[in-house]
Amino acid sequence: MTLVKSGQHLNRIGIAFSVIIVLWGLHLLYDRLILFHSLTAEAVFVGGGAALLGIFLLIKFTRCMNRQWEEQAKAYQELQKELEQKVKELTALHYLSQEEYLTQSLELFLQHLLETTCQIFQAPAGEVLLLDEDTGELTYKAAFGLSKEYVSRIKFKPGEGIIGRSALGEIVCTEDLNKDPRVKYPLENRLEGFRALMSVPLRLNEKIIGVMAVRAVEPRTFSSEDAQLLSTMANHAAHAIERQMMYRQLKEANEKLTLLYRIGKTLAKKLDLDEVFATLLEEILKAVEIERCSLFEVDQETGVIRGKISSVMSKEEIEKIVLPLEKSPVGMAVASGNNTLVIEDVSKIQTLSEESRGVLEKFGIKSMAVVLIKYGEKVAGAITLSSADYYRFTPQELELVEAVAEQAGIAIENARLYEEVSRIAITDELTGLFTRIYFNRRLEEEWARANRYDSSLSLVMIDIDDFKQVNDTRGHKVGDEVLKKVAYIIKNNLRASDVAARYGGDEFVLILPDTAEEGAVSVAEKIRKAVSELSDPKVTISAGVAVYQPGKYKNAEEMLIAADMAMYSAKSNLKNRTYIIN
Repeated sequence: MTLVKSGQHLNRIGIAFSVIIVLWGLHLLYDRLILFHSLTAEAVFVGGGAALLGIFLLIKFTRCMNRQWEEQAKAYQELQKELEQKVKELTALHYLSQEEYLTQSLELFLQHLLETTCQIFQAPAGEVLLLDEDTGELTYKAAFGLSKEYVSRIKFKPGEGIIGRSALGEIVCTEDLNKDPRVKYPLENRLEGFRALMSVPLRLNEKIIGVMAVRAVEPRTFSSEDAQLLSTMANHAAHAIERQMMYRQLKEANEKLTLLYRIGKTLAKKLDLDEVFATLLEEILKAVEIERCSLFEVDQETGVIRGKISSVMSKEEIEKIVLPLEKSPVGMAVASGNNTLVIEDVSKIQTLSEESRGVLEKFGIKSMAVVLIKYGEKVAGAITLSSADYYRFTPQELELVEAVAEQAGIAIENARLYEEVSRIAITDELTGLFTRIYFNRRLEEEWARANRYDSSLSLVMIDIDDFKQVNDTRGHKVGDEVLKKVAYIIKNNLRASDVAARYGGDEFVLILPDTAEEGAVSVAEKIRKAVSELSDPKVTISAGVAVYQPGKYKNAEEMLIAADMAMYSAKSNLKNRTYIIN
């Protein structure tokens, strides 16, 4: 610029000097003409020559001046173009910076980025594709002006097509997609109606994480300035993506910690095993966007898995699932030695048992993930995520469920220990029947229910005939075996709703809810006949039955006394029979 100004200054001096020479030559001729009324050859030569020289120099310097003005105008135009480009760039970056901090969603930010970029380039469509680290493919993260069908169907690998070449670091511009042999999907591009495309890599600390591109409907030549501007936008997008990913990771970590705290706090209050599984299912469905989730209890000692609760099966359906651990998806996870097993296509697993395959087919499961619930090295249960499609479980989903499973292991073990302690407290150690304390509590509950709803209720008191003689002649060890056998027969002849307890010594008592006289006598007789078939030693029992009737007994204790009296009536009448108090 300084040289241009210096040249212009010299040209101005030259023009002024030329004008002076012209005027001096003309003045010389004028003076000779006025003074002598004639022009001499010398005067004409000197004055005319000076004027002609001045005119020649004037023309020369004027041309130089015009050339410099043209160069200066061109320089100004280029500067103006450069400034306009910078203004575009700064305006876009300022807008996007605002959008980045106003938008917490990466997908929404990229959508705004594309819309702004397309406005700047006056392009009807644009796209951002990111590299999937698992598959190594470029997948659409955001698109503007492209159909959903195209976006969902089209994928690139680095180096494939124009988009793929940018994933290798190349800035690629094509004036006409229909004529460019590098295009991977020419038909799809024609169907979308786009002819020109420019794509640039998304770089983050020298690492290429994706591609950004804009498209035009008509053939178009993208300039180097266009490529530079799009690269600037792409670099900004890459850093924004990094910040958004960091924000998302922090948010997910915070959500994970919050979830684990909430689950730990909730499970600490749960000592019922069913409630523990129900709480786990509820929390998993809140944390993971998947509809199908089931929880199983694993018993490694017996080699069996039992369904506990499911988001897609009824309580009856899931509890019917009792499968051998071996050759089941859960068993495969245990055998793998890993806490998590992902099965992308269950139909390809040849080692599944027929029972396991039948369950998977019944509920239309095509892919699944199994996350083991452990307490130390012991497998206590399993969480299964399943899908009716060939679903790819994300690392974030699996990590979250794994974290929940860690909390669950302690809770399940605590619930099991509580159940075991409770069972020991209410269970007779020798026979496995309930204790007298538990029986008394249940009797009061069933009495109150029968009294309130006028429902049927029966009690059966059982005593082994001549049991003292067995102990005296065969010893207490044989006597204990007799008690166990009688208890086993009693349990095998009762419903799940019935209660059997060892009342004391060789006496047993049964609570039969919703059972009238005929049913109670039938149960007592089945047990009596089964016991009479025992041998070595051969023993019999006597049974007494009492049936609830409104107003007949003042309380449960009176009804129990009536059953006891009926039993002693049976023993005093030849034994090995059933009596009922009317």
